[in-house]
Amino acid sequence: MNFGNKNETNSGKRKRIKLECLECGKTFDNDYKQKHEKNIHNGKKVGTKHFGAPKNPFEASKSNSKQVSKNT
Repeated sequence: MNFGNKNETNSGKRKRIKLECLECGKTFDNDYKQKHEKNIHNGKKVGTKHFGAPKNPFEASKSNSKQVSKNT
């Protein structure tokens, strides 16, 4: 293993995921989730989802399949 080579896929950088708060709607990186809960929601755990993802993937899938069947 060569840790000095930055051209490899494992360059040491963490992949950050953008989240959206289900309570207030703010967006932030996943490493700021605890800080957001502490500052905005007084330490209360709140639900989050991936930014841009549907709240319920099963309902989104159902509506997408209806649109496809109407188009054909």
